[in-house]
Amino acid sequence: MPEVTLPDNQAPKELLRLLHESGVGDRSGKLLYSGTNTLRRGPLYVLGFNPGGDSDVETTTCIEHLASLPGRWSEYTCASWRPAGRWCGPGEAKMQKGVRAILGSVGLDPRDVCASNLIFARSRDKNALGREKEDLKKACWKIHEFMLRLIQPRGILAIDNETFDDLRSRFACSPNVESFDAGWGGWVCRATALRIDGRDVRLVGTPNLSRYTPYTPDRRGVIAKLAECLQPCLDPTIGDRATPPS
Repeated sequence: MPEVTLPDNQAPKELLRLLHESGVGDRSGKLLYSGTNTLRRGPLYVLGFNPGGDSDVETTTCIEHLASLPGRWSEYTCASWRPAGRWCGPGEAKMQKGVRAILGSVGLDPRDVCASNLIFARSRDKNALGREKEDLKKACWKIHEFMLRLIQPRGILAIDNETFDDLRSRFACSPNVESFDAGWGGWVCRATALRIDGRDVRLVGTPNLSRYTPYTPDRRGVIAKLAECLQPCLDPTIGDRATPPS
């Protein structure tokens, strides 16, 4: 996948075109969880699994949402969410606070980090996607390929276990996967290395942050370990120094 370089105003237009072609654009959902300012080279790409909620209530389509996105903005900071049918203030839902805690631990503002989901279509939960799930992954992945060429991230933060596993299956991957206790119910966080377009890319994963809370006082050690795993992604020379996964 060759690197893509586009003027700032062209990247959203190209994404709109790709959404139209994907067949996902008219579904309730969201392609980007960050503003259009993040559609350029950056150190990190944040990926969840898919937007939650009721598509009969939240009817804005992926195309409509992308077309109306502001510049510097983040779903994890600026948006009001409705988990379990209860509205939270902007940035106050569990997942939003979890993402901010992790990114903040390495000095990143979510408004400056490109964020998306493996699947752009909305559903109440994964099971509600049913037999469509794999087809939706395939349709959305063509857009992720474009995003990876555009952003050229040195790291990917997967905030869902299935997202982590899916990414490992798509690229040459180190056989070494570091796991450490997430501090709840036997769950773990993980870190490994992928090889994408000749570059070494760190993959760091957490359990789904809508169910797991990493920012409580008793899990400060988890946040510190995640920060340790992510810190090399902020080093612009990592791709030059890193050795490919064996």
